[in-house]
Amino acid sequence: MRPRKKFYLYIIFAIALIFVARFVITSRHAKIVKGQTVMEKSSDWNYVIANYVNMTGIKMSVDGSPFNVTQEKIYMDDKRNIMVNYNILKDTISCASNRYYNTMLVLEKSANRLIFTAGSDTVSVNGTDEKMAASVAMVDNDIYVPLRFVCEKFNYDYKWNYEQNCIEISNKKSGEKIYPYYYDYRKDGKVTTVRNQEDFGTCWAFASLTALSSSLLPEHRFEFSADHMSFHNGYNLGQMDGGEYTMSMAYLAAWKGPVLEVEDPYGDGYSPDNLKAAVHVQEMQIIGSKDYNAIKEAVFLYGGVQSSLYMSVNDAGGKKSQYYNPESSAYCYIGMEKPNHDIVIVGWDDSYPAENFATKPEQDGAFICVNSWGDKFGENGYFYVSYFDSNIGIRNIVYTVVEDRNNYDNIYQSDELGWTGKIGYNQDSAYFANVYTTNKDEILKSVGFYAIGEDTEYEVYFIENFQGTESFNTKRLAAKGLLKNAGYYTIKLNDDLIMKKDIKYAVVVYIKTPNSVHPVAVECKTDVTMDVVIDDGEGYISANGRSWERVEETQNCNICLKFYTDDME
Repeated sequence: MRPRKKFYLYIIFAIALIFVARFVITSRHAKIVKGQTVMEKSSDWNYVIANYVNMTGIKMSVDGSPFNVTQEKIYMDDKRNIMVNYNILKDTISCASNRYYNTMLVLEKSANRLIFTAGSDTVSVNGTDEKMAASVAMVDNDIYVPLRFVCEKFNYDYKWNYEQNCIEISNKKSGEKIYPYYYDYRKDGKVTTVRNQEDFGTCWAFASLTALSSSLLPEHRFEFSADHMSFHNGYNLGQMDGGEYTMSMAYLAAWKGPVLEVEDPYGDGYSPDNLKAAVHVQEMQIIGSKDYNAIKEAVFLYGGVQSSLYMSVNDAGGKKSQYYNPESSAYCYIGMEKPNHDIVIVGWDDSYPAENFATKPEQDGAFICVNSWGDKFGENGYFYVSYFDSNIGIRNIVYTVVEDRNNYDNIYQSDELGWTGKIGYNQDSAYFANVYTTNKDEILKSVGFYAIGEDTEYEVYFIENFQGTESFNTKRLAAKGLLKNAGYYTIKLNDDLIMKKDIKYAVVVYIKTPNSVHPVAVECKTDVTMDVVIDDGEGYISANGRSWERVEETQNCNICLKFYTDDME
């Protein structure tokens, strides 16, 4: 029997039950007019269809590819409108989404700006009010909007596939820039507190935490502790020694932080132990060198982008630098010096005059950045960096998925210092695995690992009751996908996997990163990670998935692969 025929048979049967139930329970009667019957039951039909669709589960396709959407993020309402959680729009329609005052949502893409209000079917479209087929809904304090309307305004085709229970959307203007020519967090209400690192080498920590906190604005405002990040990252570096974003990634991925500034204030030389992370960072993306389009997209969609400069400025006024113009708060260094300072990109102006720079670049255009030298520097802590600066945009990271600290009950890891090295077999693919013994009956929900380059393909496998390398032959597929950028990713598994107490379980990842020869990220000893603990893990690597080696014994390192679990009730 064809799927469509089956679907409508289910619908006919279900609606028959609805009418019988309503007749028996409420004794309502159809309204009869001589010569015809007037049906006043259209709402019942919509209800049955919506109920069936929601119970079956809605799938989603974007530009012809499946998009993994959890059922709590999408539903069909009683008028058969597909309603989506606003948080998925940045990854499906590539629009900026910012929530204000809990009930107001602003979506932006290119030159279009939509303003929604919870409970209302009226939306402001570029300043003009329009009506929608459905009102904006609030469900569990989250905002849901009608997807068809958003698609129409942002030039996406919209199609409901009844046979597949799938909403299919596709960009009618692929290749079009999603962001405007000018964008500034200060105009969008996403201003973070300007911090002052003083005489310490902690710019990297301030930049990381400023970028992170900006990704939560305007809905959530946090001030995180650079003191805690610089003291508790696990590296053999003090606050005067500097650092880089890979240290921030490891600290955040391990759930060591971020902690709140009020719990560990900056500059007192003391950082307490046993503080808990205020949020859990589950994804961090590294943006390719000098990819200005990708940097702008990241700022537009996610949050501030942490980047690096060579800064010769050594006072807040900037009067001692030949590369900085304090009158226009504009900086441009063109030369061979390596970066020595981290800042955060929070906007751009493609028309910013080249004449404003002390060292005049070839053309107009600048990134808008926030520094960590207090509000006496630049425009209350903000300044402009030319697109032609030699170092801006070479090393970049954006914090893309931040969740509540109760998102998972447990984390299993043996790589608290994160990605400090790479291993492989002189080819762009490899298998790697970690084995953990559960402390109690738990459910494996997700796994976390690093992609060391762009366009990384992955397959995740699960093994129950791991007994040794022969158990790798029993692996079963749990997830697969493609990662556009390098970075750290949390991969949600297709199904919840039961893990019994005191039993060994393994996760295997097949990874393929184009143009790499060592595609597997590992934790190993370096000049600044001499305290790394090697004997706390059981990790394996293989070139082909058949012959395996234990990395703690043969490579003196740990595999970067975490488990995220929930306790069984």
